[in-house]
Amino acid sequence: MALPALADLNIADVADVGGRLVSTSDERPNGNWDDLRLCYPEADSACNALQVRLSRLFSDGMQFQVSCNYSKNMEIVFDGNNDPHIP
Repeated sequence: MALPALADLNIADVADVGGRLVSTSDERPNGNWDDLRLCYPEADSACNALQVRLSRLFSDGMQFQVSCNYSKNMEIVFDGNNDPHIP
């Protein structure tokens, strides 16, 4: 399953100043619009599961039952360079 992320495509220009992103302009590239949002896949998610049940009925009416559940979730997140990272 792809997990979505949102990005605003109509942001003012920014510059890296001392490790912080600082706006270099107050104007948006397209002044007719406030936000232009892009929805794109940012992460993938998968779930695996296994269920096992053993049951035995004895001749005298006594019953024996054992159940076990196992599940595993895995998420892969992509950074800005499209490199996958497992959190």
